[in-house]
Amino acid sequence: MNFQIVINEKDRMEEIQRLIKKGVEKAPADVVNQINALYMNIDMLFKRFSANIETMFTAWEGDRCIGALSVMKTQTLDTGNVICSLLFVYVEPEYRDNKAASELMNRAVDYCREHKIYKLNMSARFEEKRQICLGINHGFKPEGYLSVDNEKYDTVVMGLRL
Repeated sequence: MNFQIVINEKDRMEEIQRLIKKGVEKAPADVVNQINALYMNIDMLFKRFSANIETMFTAWEGDRCIGALSVMKTQTLDTGNVICSLLFVYVEPEYRDNKAASELMNRAVDYCREHKIYKLNMSARFEEKRQICLGINHGFKPEGYLSVDNEKYDTVVMGLRL
């Protein structure tokens, strides 16, 4: 299967939103609420694109969005170094074996390097094994664990120094 990677696609947002909604349909309510706040308001998303706060990479097969990965600037250190966080990654199940997620991650990492980003962070709940493996396969190192419900650790935090 052939697919094309596009950065900050604006003309086909309804198709991207369809994919994003599908990507969180089985997620916990807090994740769904966060993703809805970030990606269902197109005007705010375009403002983040225009201000170079967020960059979204989408994979397309024809007119169908088959995958998306989003990176947002989240911190500027006193040294001026910028840290970004991977906010969202999802690939349609039937495209997962053709390396679409890996290609999206490669493009995001290359983009961050080209834009002199100091570090790229990501987090994934323990049950999101594909996302954890994606990060590890691209050089991310575990840096800690979080507890969403304050009872047990359920999320790994990973970072990649660029």
